[in-house]
Amino acid sequence: MTVVNKDQRIDQMDGTLVIRQVTREDAGTYFCMVSNDAGQERGEVKLDITAPLKASIYPKNQEVDSGNPAIINCTIQGYPIHLVSWSKDQRTLVADGRITFPTQSSVRINPTRREDGGMYQCYVKNSEESVQDAARLIISGADLIFFLFIFTLF
Repeated sequence: MTVVNKDQRIDQMDGTLVIRQVTREDAGTYFCMVSNDAGQERGEVKLDITAPLKASIYPKNQEVDSGNPAIINCTIQGYPIHLVSWSKDQRTLVADGRITFPTQSSVRINPTRREDGGMYQCYVKNSEESVQDAARLIISGADLIFFLFIFTLF
């Protein structure tokens, strides 16, 4: 148990603990002990800290030449974060040899293929809410290579 020291953010007024500009580090169980000639009492309260979730992918449209790597980053804010997941064209995205998740908030595709083009979504969830954002990945160069290959054959 740690004694709460008063400072510019933390004060005690008439038996009430006041915490201003709450941070995640303030979360925990707080105990209050009072005593007088008649005895002693102890109370406790658990402080959970939450902040609204937000997910954003930028840029909204990313164009990559076929065969080159693509990285899609999702900036995540809020607390707590229980789950981050990804989908492509509303289907769950699963890591394989080409598709990896360097962090929970990023997807890397290397090398890209024409079929990698589409809408990518980042989902962020906790027990209170879920949010998402989306961005389009455009794979260029694939049609030109295919056209040149066919033109060469004829």
